[in-house]
Amino acid sequence: MKKRITILLSLSLVTAMLTSCGLPFGKDDETEPETAEQVSEQEEDAAAGIEIPPSDGPGFKAGEETGDDRNAEQEVSDPQVIVRQKFYYEISDDDYYNSLLQGHVQIPLLSDASAQDYPHLADALNADAADELETFDGMVDEGLDEVREWYKEMDPENFYGSY
Repeated sequence: MKKRITILLSLSLVTAMLTSCGLPFGKDDETEPETAEQVSEQEEDAAAGIEIPPSDGPGFKAGEETGDDRNAEQEVSDPQVIVRQKFYYEISDDDYYNSLLQGHVQIPLLSDASAQDYPHLADALNADAADELETFDGMVDEGLDEVREWYKEMDPENFYGSY
């Protein structure tokens, strides 16, 4: 029983991590956005005739046009994530209709439009989704077998609740 509860709890935690519980993550506190004062100082320098030297980085040639070659229409947008959910609910087949097992899994995937822009990410998420669904289905089958055995041994009127 403890093993099953541990497995279900770990699946719930993994699901919460994948969906991030609606919490923002990935914020980098070390980087600060450029303030309006810094922008205005750069504009003042340009207006005063101060030329900012070009980058010496790799692949840069002096006098080369550094504009973006992509058209505004061809820009790739951020991926749109959709969450697919699978629910499972089992009740007893006697007159008490006790809830034997409840569970669900949430699986992040890319929308069709984003899958075309990010094919490798879409493939990785789809492969992970297939593994997650297989794991969920296996846990449901094992949990049902176990809870049905418990239910046979218990008084249906005093059943403790679903698994």
